[in-house]
Amino acid sequence: MNTKTIFLASIVILFVLTPITYAGNVTIPNNFTSGTPAVAADVNANFNAVAVEINDNDSRISLINSQIPSVPVYDFNNYIGNTVNSHTYDYYQEGYACDREVRNYTRTSITGGTRLITTVDRTPSGGGARCHYRVAEHLQTAQDLKLVSRSLRDTVNTATELTFATINFPVTKLTNVMRVGVPWGDASGTQWTPAGSPTERGHIVEIHTLLAVEDVPASQVPAGPFTGCLKIHTSRRVQNNHFGRQTVMSWYCPNVGLVRQIKNFNNGGSYRIKLLSYN
Repeated sequence: MNTKTIFLASIVILFVLTPITYAGNVTIPNNFTSGTPAVAADVNANFNAVAVEINDNDSRISLINSQIPSVPVYDFNNYIGNTVNSHTYDYYQEGYACDREVRNYTRTSITGGTRLITTVDRTPSGGGARCHYRVAEHLQTAQDLKLVSRSLRDTVNTATELTFATINFPVTKLTNVMRVGVPWGDASGTQWTPAGSPTERGHIVEIHTLLAVEDVPASQVPAGPFTGCLKIHTSRRVQNNHFGRQTVMSWYCPNVGLVRQIKNFNNGGSYRIKLLSYN
């Protein structure tokens, strides 16, 4: 049973088993009429009667609040592997020659957070030509992880930039207040610069939802098993095809980071990665 189901079941049980609590009625002991002097003791008695009922209602409200199940909140900083330097994945895409993906991370402290540079390198495990190489920049703060830019590189000379995308308003990927069933996301403009071509402007929209907190067995991820992982669904829409329209399912595990991902494209294609090792 996933966390969302448990939470909903808890609410149902709460309403069935918890007695209905009513606010108390205030009885004023003394009434005053026009032209009649008010005695301080009587006025104070009226105030005391109101104070007693207010305190009683506060106790009732506190009792109700104590019986409402708290909604767990998940902080991405505990799930992206802040001390991990690299991930090696088994990669599969139909008709694709490369079956290994290595992601290396470089972190630099800057004003307002950390600049995270990720290189993604896909090669055949048995040796041979590289299939893909890209560089992504993220801004990591205590509150969230945002995509800032992305660069596709030449597979032979990885210093040669083929295309570069700048995100005008960095897109939020993960936050420190994730809750099961509660979506988050951004819409942003992009400036995409293909090599030898003028800048092309577009937009990108990403919506993420934490679906469940679950264990990931070794049968699904060779580097596992892992416990208490975040299962996140992502829907991406774009104006053009440079980023691609995608739906993504990702699993992030405590102190490790991304361990599994399944990505589907609007053209019917897909790929999946599963973690082999990390350090």
